[in-house]
Amino acid sequence: MDMIQLKILNYSIDDSRFGTVAPYWVNLVNDCRDKCTGDDYDKKVWTHIYAELAMYNATFKDFMIEFEDESQATMFILRWT
Repeated sequence: MDMIQLKILNYSIDDSRFGTVAPYWVNLVNDCRDKCTGDDYDKKVWTHIYAELAMYNATFKDFMIEFEDESQATMFILRWT
């Protein structure tokens, strides 16, 4: 079974030097940032991100989010867009 991949960064056709960050990623990161304060802030943010992705059986690699199946990817998009 193929993994479902969502891009985090989308490049413009007109100028490939600049990309736009996918809204679902921005919303997820902002939510995780809001939950974190104090020491080891960055580590806490990434811990929250990985925990959220784990709820959808997803992993983060190569600027992509990979899901095991389409239904999990769909639920993630609906939740974070």
